[in-house]
Amino acid sequence: MPCLKNQIHLMVIFFKQTFGRLDITRNFLQSYLPQNLREFVDFSELDHRPISYVGKSSYYSDLLFKSKIENKKYGVYLLFEHKSYNDKWSVMQIFNYLARIWMREKRTKGIKNLSFIIPILFYHGENGGLVIKSFSEYFDQNMIENYDLNKYLPDFETVFYDFSNDSNLKLLGDRRVRLTLKFFKISKIKDITVVYQEIISFLPVIFLLAQLVLIGIFFN
Repeated sequence: MPCLKNQIHLMVIFFKQTFGRLDITRNFLQSYLPQNLREFVDFSELDHRPISYVGKSSYYSDLLFKSKIENKKYGVYLLFEHKSYNDKWSVMQIFNYLARIWMREKRTKGIKNLSFIIPILFYHGENGGLVIKSFSEYFDQNMIENYDLNKYLPDFETVFYDFSNDSNLKLLGDRRVRLTLKFFKISKIKDITVVYQEIISFLPVIFLLAQLVLIGIFFN
């Protein structure tokens, strides 16, 4: 069990160190966000926000970014929640983060509208199809349908990305982003032979990235 906890901790650190970089996150969002979201988010205004903005609780969001939309008139948050295992209450945690952000905003003097928040659930555990992706899934669906209860429930969907090894989600983005995503995909493979084959298939990208790093060191 301690080994599992250590593995989860290491994956959290790796996620924050990679997606904590604006260039990687920007390219990831430009590659993966749905078209309607890509059209109104100003990626040139993307800014990393400190974790403390969400709250002091130990159950904090992994990463938080803010940008502008609609000719820079309105703000939009992009909230990343990273999970390397199927946590039933991930969307509940995200709901808590959303409320914290809006509660803090409402204390802002002269505020007229709350910011939009896009919740992103980055998953690379097992059986991604079983992961809860929207808040309404916590409730009895038959009761909701039979008694028309939907209008009385808070609900939202997450932008869900499944990067588990058995997922068919295509690796997009520049070489750095694809290499990062490849690492997440193979992180749960237990067969060392399969891991070796996956790494070999991606060696050209690794070598090219190493060359780019060396060029940057010697010519900057």
